Amino acid sequence: MLFHEIYGCYYQCVGKMIDLALENNLTEEKMLEVIHQYAFQESELYILPSIHDEKWQLIDQNLQTPLLHTPSFPLTTMERRWLKAISLDPKFNLFSTPIPSIEEDPLFTYEDYKIYDQYTDGDPYQDEIYQKHFQLLLKAIQEKKEVSITYHHKTIHCIPHKIEYSLKNDKFSLLTLNNRFYKTLNISQIESIQLLEHYNEDYQRSYQSLQKHLTIELYDKRNALNRVMTHFSDLQKQAQQISENKYLIRIDYEKEDENELVIRILSFGPYVKVVEPESFVHLIKERLFMQKSCELR
Repeated sequence: MLFHEIYGCYYQCVGKMIDLALENNLTEEKMLEVIHQYAFQESELYILPSIHDEKWQLIDQNLQTPLLHTPSFPLTTMERRWLKAISLDPKFNLFSTPIPSIEEDPLFTYEDYKIYDQYTDGDPYQDEIYQKHFQLLLKAIQEKKEVSITYHHKTIHCIPHKIEYSLKNDKFSLLTLNNRFYKTLNISQIESIQLLEHYNEDYQRSYQSLQKHLTIELYDKRNALNRVMTHFSDLQKQAQQISENKYLIRIDYEKEDENELVIRILSFGPYVKVVEPESFVHLIKERLFMQKSCELR
């Protein structure tokens, strides 16, 4: 095991709550804030009952703690060896400044395994200009700013949305929101980037046009709740318990993934029911009718 469970998000959340309890600043509202910041949206369904029932005996019903010191999470030798290993990845410096020297031997090296079906002309991750372009794009995405890009000798003004990596091509690409002709740009082919200092007021409207959501009603039988939470771990979710075994779960997704999401929802059979929007309910009905007409079950 590379990481012990005490370093997981539940322990991190409770550690933050203990910090607040030691300062006599812990409230129900702040507990929810901590959970939403450091864990998953649905984690409140598990963390809050465990605290209120004093199952963990770290915070009592008065939101006080018997502990006297702030929890600490020192790195284990195994973690340091793992950090050493990932720091050797040529893509590491694109996302982080170089980490301090780690004396332990790396847990693995990239000579230990072979990736098949991957092209050999991947992006130039060690190139300083490439690194500069990549970090400017990250900054633009984080700050929701527009950029001016020279691409194939043309100047493009666009709103960076997200960066995607292709394992097969070993390349990064930039997805833009408001560019009519260049929706996807190869980062290695960008000639120059200028970060425009003004905040783009159209960002939220452009982004929301790609964002959709649905609400499902889940009957928690045969461990359906845990299976749904695990299956949709790649999507943002909000869960609400409405009765002993029933939950309402809102799932946010991007419009281009809608057909795939229909298939994923149907895989849970009678334990999941889409309640809104009506357009998604219609897609479910269309899919079921198509399966029935083809005698598929």
